[in-house]
Amino acid sequence: MNALHSIRKTLFPCALALFILLAFAAFARAQSAAPMPAPSVAGLNVLLAQLDQTAQTTNLDLAKLRIEKWKTNGDVRQQLQSNADSLSRNLTGALPAIVGGVRSSPENLAANFKLYRNVDALYDVLSALTDVASNSAPRGDYQALATDVSNLEVIRRALADRIEAMAAMRDAALARGPGGTTASAKSGKSGVKKIVIDDSAPAKSTTHKKKPATTTPPQ
Repeated sequence: MNALHSIRKTLFPCALALFILLAFAAFARAQSAAPMPAPSVAGLNVLLAQLDQTAQTTNLDLAKLRIEKWKTNGDVRQQLQSNADSLSRNLTGALPAIVGGVRSSPENLAANFKLYRNVDALYDVLSALTDVASNSAPRGDYQALATDVSNLEVIRRALADRIEAMAAMRDAALARGPGGTTASAKSGKSGVKKIVIDDSAPAKSTTHKKKPATTTPPQ
């Protein structure tokens, strides 16, 4: 009895661990096989509203900067001021036009990608400016820029997720084809050859005997 109890005591944790591993593997397969939800237009409108608000706030924060007083050399301050001016021009000029293109064609993949690429470029430049401000600018300037970078990063990731979902839907639609069937199913149907066997008796052919040729003896 003690030996049996010891065996049960040893096997039960192993069986439980195996069951947990199998359940986790099944859950992981189900998660990977689950289709990505379609991006909604309502969600896009909320995202674009957040982007508009972030752009306005960031532009105001850039206008308040006094980069000429930052604790760095003159050449660096000049480059930082040039970057800040470029950010302001994009936030007030190029970005609103690109956002308008997405609003008018929310399902256009190229328009969405163009917006993402612009936001990604804004994030890179603003992030570099904020990194310098962390050691050179007054604390208030740095905190404002850090908040702007954080908000822009959230929007950038949301745009990337949206584009990924749109691309997945586009690939799935191409795989299904116009008739709703997959390409493999189509190839299977078109690959079947129809063989027709003609079992009718062949017509008899008439054989004509060839007359022997006559030769003329030499004179």
